Amino acid sequence: GLVNDRHVAVVDTPGLFDTEKPNEEIQKEIVKCIQVSCPGPHAFLLVMQLNRFTDEERKCVEALQEIFGEESRKYMIILFTRGDDLEGQSIHDFVQRAHPALKEVINKCGGRYHVFNNRAMFNRAQVVALLDMIEKMMALNGGSFYTQEMYEEAEAKIREKEEEMKREIRAKQKCHREAMEKERMEKVRELEGKLRASVEAEIEKRVDAMREQYEKELRETRDKAAMAELNLTFGEKLKQKVIKAFKIARH
Repeated sequence: GLVNDRHVAVVDTPGLFDTEKPNEEIQKEIVKCIQVSCPGPHAFLLVMQLNRFTDEERKCVEALQEIFGEESRKYMIILFTRGDDLEGQSIHDFVQRAHPALKEVINKCGGRYHVFNNRAMFNRAQVVALLDMIEKMMALNGGSFYTQEMYEEAEAKIREKEEEMKREIRAKQKCHREAMEKERMEKVRELEGKLRASVEAEIEKRVDAMREQYEKELRETRDKAAMAELNLTFGEKLKQKVIKAFKIARH
C-alpha cells in the first residue's frame, strides 16, 4: 500500500511458538514469508505487548536471529503495542525502567523500538514515525535489505553448528561408552577376584578337613597297631610262663 507517499508491503509471519504446529513447519512458513518479500525485507518488526514481556518474547528474538543469522540484527525493530498503557509516561522512560531481559532484547535489535497506541489506530503520525525509523535504519545499512544470500549463509552456519553439536554428542557418547565399559571391566575383575578368593578359601578349608581326617585315621591306625603289638607281647609271655610251669610240674 501507499503510506505518506511511500510504497509499503507488510508480510505477517506465523508466531514462532504456535503450539499447534511443529517448529520445523513454522520455520518453513517464516522463510516463505521472507521469500515473498522479494528481493528481501528492509525491516523485521518484532511485535510485543507493552508490560507483557515474557520469556517467550526473549526466545522469539533468539530464534529469529538463529534462523536468519547475526546479520538480521541490523534489520530488527521492537514494536510495542498498547502504548495507551503508558498513561502519560514516555516510551523511553518505560524502557529505561524495564526488566534487564527486555533491555537485552532491545540491545540485540540495535536499540531500536517504537510504540503504537491501540486507542489511536487511525493516528497516522505513529505510523509515519515508524517509517522514519525504518528509513534511518536503511540508511545505516547502506539502503540494503535482508537478502536470500544472507539467509543461505545463516542456514549454512546453522548446519555447520548442528554438525558440530552432533560431533560433540558423538564424542560424549563415545566417552560415556568407554567409561561404562571400563566400569564394567573393573566390576568383572573385582567379581573374579572375590570368586577366586572364595574358591581358594573353600579349597583350603576342604584340604584342612581332609588333613585332619587323615591324621585322625592315622592316629587310630597307630593306636590299633600298638594295641595289637601289646596283645601279642602279653600272649607270648603268658605262653612262655605256661610252658615253664608245665616243665616244672613234669620234673
